[in-house]
Amino acid sequence: MKLFYSILSLLCVLSLPPAYSQESDIPNIAYVYPAGVQRGSTAKFVIGGRGFKNARAILVTGGGLKASMGEITIPCDRNTKNGLMNRLEKKYLEESPELRAEVEKLGGIEGQRFLRNEIKKDPENIKKFNEIDESYHLRIVSSDALAETVEFELTADADAPIGERRLFLVGPYGVSNPVVFMVGSLPEFSKPSLRETARERAKNEKNKGKLIWGYMNKSFLVPEKSKPMEVKIPCVVNGQITEAKTDRYVFEAKKGQKIVAALAARQLIPYISDAVPGWFQAVLKIFDSKGKELAYNDDFFHRPDPYLLFEVPEDGKYTVEINDAIYRSREDFVYRLTLGEVPFVKSLFPLFVSDAGETELRVEGDNLPSDTIRVRRNRAGEFLFERESLFHNRIQLMATQAPSILSDSESAFLSGGKPDLLSAAPQKISAPICVDGVIRRPFQCDSYKITLAQGEQLLFETFARRLDSPLDSYLSVSDSSGKILAFSDDYEDASCPYVTHHADSKILFAAPYTGEYIIRVR
Repeated sequence: MKLFYSILSLLCVLSLPPAYSQESDIPNIAYVYPAGVQRGSTAKFVIGGRGFKNARAILVTGGGLKASMGEITIPCDRNTKNGLMNRLEKKYLEESPELRAEVEKLGGIEGQRFLRNEIKKDPENIKKFNEIDESYHLRIVSSDALAETVEFELTADADAPIGERRLFLVGPYGVSNPVVFMVGSLPEFSKPSLRETARERAKNEKNKGKLIWGYMNKSFLVPEKSKPMEVKIPCVVNGQITEAKTDRYVFEAKKGQKIVAALAARQLIPYISDAVPGWFQAVLKIFDSKGKELAYNDDFFHRPDPYLLFEVPEDGKYTVEINDAIYRSREDFVYRLTLGEVPFVKSLFPLFVSDAGETELRVEGDNLPSDTIRVRRNRAGEFLFERESLFHNRIQLMATQAPSILSDSESAFLSGGKPDLLSAAPQKISAPICVDGVIRRPFQCDSYKITLAQGEQLLFETFARRLDSPLDSYLSVSDSSGKILAFSDDYEDASCPYVTHHADSKILFAAPYTGEYIIRVR
């Protein structure tokens, strides 16, 4: 339970040209693929979205990365081919009186059909139509909101800090929205992007002309079932769930290995406005070489991104499979899968750490070398771990300058005791203070006693779900006789828009008299 406010602010000032900004001129990023890089390597990436026509630079926070702009692609829309045909019709009629006379003689639809057949006899015209088809295909395999792309190359220094960054695209009239970009230490494997696949398909001779006049051929749009990709663990696998596919990756493992399979999807793109429930809901499965399902997960506590620990039953090859929960597919269904016998952090305690110096945290997870870890803040306010190569879900930490203590129940747990969690005497506290606790058992209720003067106001607030804890807290304030004077279940914090269930509690309490009050957290 935290009895104070913590406010973090980030001010980014950019120098922009003195011009009136138009919304359509400001880039909007829907995704970046792959969504990360191994430090000490160079790789190519693609950004999808809109408003990219005049994009001129890529920015990535955190240092140690250098990005260079590549090709910008603005695919043709459905009117481009019709516009070209209309211009050619006008040109042919103006330049050939004989042709014009024949068209007028036939009249109506027959005249137009005759004219268009004449136009299509010229190989140069057919070439132009096919080029439009190839470009238009890049739009129809996606959507208008994702159709434009910027390709870029990025180099990560060998000592680039590991962790989560933010990537921006800079245009002449503004900077895009940020997207998550990861820097890791493991080797990376990446499926070809949808755009690479679509370009190859569009250039295939069997598909030439299949989109003439806007008609779509099935073979042009629906690819063959992809084969599993072989990867060598430990690694990070990058992919997109597109065109109703299920992605499969084959890896070799030894009996007894404890393989971490942790997928980041919503962590990369927390909200997609037109994808119910608002994000890519991934499903993770592992099969043996005979196709028998051995492990399954579609979430991790309250987190939509799946995680599982797979203990290998025997030496051999195994297949990890990824798909959307209801088999949707979109170009922005981007994911990163950490796969291998690597140390994985599930939770840290406490979640509030010292604003200065180092803090030792208890750590829980799989394949961990120890049960503690030290963390410190740098000048930018980032939290740095003493061991970088620990893989984890996004773990939220907050800094405090207020005094901090452990709850009595947690102190008893750490000392090996088993307190009576229901009838234990309230723990005496005074404000301002942070109390770090854990609800470990069903029906556990942590209670605290505080003395207030009449009219004195205090804020009692739990920080749990906003720090990515699965706790759904309930908070109450009562008098010494047990009469409840105030309570709170779910408090919606508008500053945390990506919390899907606002499960923290908050009470602004004014003491009606001078005396003792009991605060309970359960």
